[in-house]
Amino acid sequence: MENQNNVVDDVQKNGQVSGNTEKNSGKHSFFDIFKKTDGKKKKLNVWIFIVAILAAVCVFFISEKNILSSLDFWLSDLIHQPDNNPTLPIMIVGIDEKSIEGLKEEYGSVGNWPRDLYAKAIENLNTCGPSSPSVIAMDILFDMAKDPETDQVLADTCAKYGNVVTGYLFNFERKVYGVGEINEVDEVVSAAYPYDALRNSATLAFTNNSSSINVRGLHQNKSDDYPRRIIPFIYNHMDGTYAESFSLVTYKAYMEKIGSPFDSSDLFSMFKDNDQNVYFTYTTGNLTERVMSFDYYVSFIDAVNGSEELQIPNDDEIVLIGAYAEGLEDAFYTPANRKKKMNGVEIHANTMEAIAKNTLQVDANNDFVSVLYALITACLIVFAYLSTLPIAGTVGLGVAVIDEILSIILYKNGIYLKTVYLIIPIILTLVVAVIMHYLSAKAAKDKINNAFKMYVAPEVVDEMAGSGNFELKLGGQTKDIAVLFIDIRGFTTMSEGLEPEEVVSILNEYFGLVTDAIFKNKGTLDKFIGDAAMAVFNSPNDLDDYEYRAVHTAWDIALGSQELAAKLLETHGRTINYGIGVNCGPATVGNIGSSFRMDYTAIGDTVNTSARLEANAKAGQILISEAVYERTKDWLEVEDVGPIPLKGKSKEIKIFNVIKVIDKPGYVESQVKYKK
Repeated sequence: MENQNNVVDDVQKNGQVSGNTEKNSGKHSFFDIFKKTDGKKKKLNVWIFIVAILAAVCVFFISEKNILSSLDFWLSDLIHQPDNNPTLPIMIVGIDEKSIEGLKEEYGSVGNWPRDLYAKAIENLNTCGPSSPSVIAMDILFDMAKDPETDQVLADTCAKYGNVVTGYLFNFERKVYGVGEINEVDEVVSAAYPYDALRNSATLAFTNNSSSINVRGLHQNKSDDYPRRIIPFIYNHMDGTYAESFSLVTYKAYMEKIGSPFDSSDLFSMFKDNDQNVYFTYTTGNLTERVMSFDYYVSFIDAVNGSEELQIPNDDEIVLIGAYAEGLEDAFYTPANRKKKMNGVEIHANTMEAIAKNTLQVDANNDFVSVLYALITACLIVFAYLSTLPIAGTVGLGVAVIDEILSIILYKNGIYLKTVYLIIPIILTLVVAVIMHYLSAKAAKDKINNAFKMYVAPEVVDEMAGSGNFELKLGGQTKDIAVLFIDIRGFTTMSEGLEPEEVVSILNEYFGLVTDAIFKNKGTLDKFIGDAAMAVFNSPNDLDDYEYRAVHTAWDIALGSQELAAKLLETHGRTINYGIGVNCGPATVGNIGSSFRMDYTAIGDTVNTSARLEANAKAGQILISEAVYERTKDWLEVEDVGPIPLKGKSKEIKIFNVIKVIDKPGYVESQVKYKK
């Protein structure tokens, strides 16, 4: 194995096989970026910097343009939404299925209900018990007059208690501005206000939510279809003033009632300074399943009838009246729950909670974040290349965790940090690092395997590599094998008349023929010994018909020598001949030597006998032992040489000279080219 070890060392140090196995052309392949210069550190390559720069540019672009905003919001919602910490005394009065069915027979559908039903609900809510609401906010559109009498009853009731807020809707028209970079903005063109009597007796506020309008322009950071942006103000282009939202007006009425007026100037400044782009954190999920995250839920019909179920749990309660039936189509998927819709009145309640707790967020500086993420990505790519895979993975995951922790800290302090633009590059970098480490390791392994295939039959190397059984240790085992020795006849005389270069050329041609024949018959090239060679069959891996394979190898060499002899005579004016000996039997096979250098070989009487047969073979003879003959005689034509004494052996052995080897049906391993 000494030669093999030298090849392995050469491959591991230089990334290539010495000699003719791989010529150094001066060109660099893709896998050269994984070469090591000293066995410890990888050599930086210009391609790594190119890849890192390109990746950084891509990260900057997608982050700056916020291309993955929907994915980033999904990740943020998963971490931050909702906070499950309600603080305001909010009571929901829902126009639900119970109310619709209960009032249908007498009043018809919801759209036909007389306005005095709402007046009754307001009256009962204000007088049902010892506690009274601070504000009753109706998320209902009373934009058209119906019956003058009942319309007036509702208006009078609102005026009587002075604590009613009702909604209206702004209508928008999309306007396009700019040349080159188009900016589309929704501008107010009209409003669906309540009928006049109610408009003069109740406090008004718009009920538009952030999922339905674009008040900033599409060139700004993108949002998605979920109501996540708080819009406490809308610029009314009709009169040039800012109107306040349903949630803000209701919350201000509540704060006024409890003696702590809310100054919305800071909220207005935040809204304006951040291009009207302010996110809010939901406090609760859906109440559809009657999970009481807020104080209380009551059906609208119970409020109308003044039922026993109608109770105001606290003084100064905030009462919200709104649609709570699926058919009323006032429900939306939200960041708090993407699988179940939340009713619009609940969204208003969550918006009020966000204003009260100041759980509002504005975008971190987009340019700074994009540049930072681009630089981190480039550094991680270079680091992943220079380091080992476990270290690169640990650092990459650590950076992702730090980024998420930082986002949580900033989020709680009112800054929204988009994180997906760093997490995705980290994941892709690690995936690519895994692939590249695998491919580079495979490339190195393939080079080593190719080096070993210069010494061992390629089929043997492939089988060992496939099984993963690469453990090498000193020791051997007794195994029945076939051994072939071959030697050039008259080599010394021939070499005396030739230049050294010519001698080497002839040897290479000769050993090329020998090696080709051995490998194609699945033998193992044990060693070259000067102008001789030794091959074994049935080691290290088991072979069928290994005795026949050994003899067939000798026959392939004999036939191939015809063409080689003619070629050498033409090119060098010399020819060569050979003597071959083949024996079979038990031998000790294994790694012989030391722990530092070892040789995989076979030793024993079987090997010695094969060497003696080769020594007794005349030029052009293939001598086989009786043991080989008995196992292969059905496929041989031989000449009985008779018993002869062999050097070092006390007894004569019977030997045979092979005249011809007959191909077995289906024996296709050997395809040596020769002239018959």
